[in-house]
Amino acid sequence: MGWINDLLAKLSEQEPGPESTLHPVLGRIWPSFRPKTDAWHWEMLDPVQHPRGPVTATWRAGPDGPTEAQVAFWLWLCDHIDEVVIQSRNLLAEQLPDWTGKPVPDDLWDQLSWEGADLPIDGSQISDWEVSFGTRTCPDVLLTVIYEKGKPVLVRADD
Repeated sequence: MGWINDLLAKLSEQEPGPESTLHPVLGRIWPSFRPKTDAWHWEMLDPVQHPRGPVTATWRAGPDGPTEAQVAFWLWLCDHIDEVVIQSRNLLAEQLPDWTGKPVPDDLWDQLSWEGADLPIDGSQISDWEVSFGTRTCPDVLLTVIYEKGKPVLVRADD
């Protein structure tokens, strides 16, 4: 399979990533590719079984993996995802009924499951980052809350 990644990287003018490695906090991680003008694009290979759903993360970093600040952000996010949803409630409430066909519940977790995060490159809560949620009644839909400078500004719906 490594040769396919090398071929795809060459065709898209990206540098192929090395083999996966085991991170003490994030588990198996892998830098899938590096555009010639950007940092490595890393991803968790195995979901973390969080009470709000199985979740993985992606991030951009150097060849050695996530920075201490990115790991600290991930741990913070895992501990504070309920607060993040509360902060994002108004934006999520605009999109949720369109995709679920139901009114917005008092507890958004009745309709959402946490699926992903794109960690900030500097690991700061006041930077740009994203969190993604699946909907329980429409499993093919992913609602991604986009944060700019630490504030939720937009929800992108992908199906």
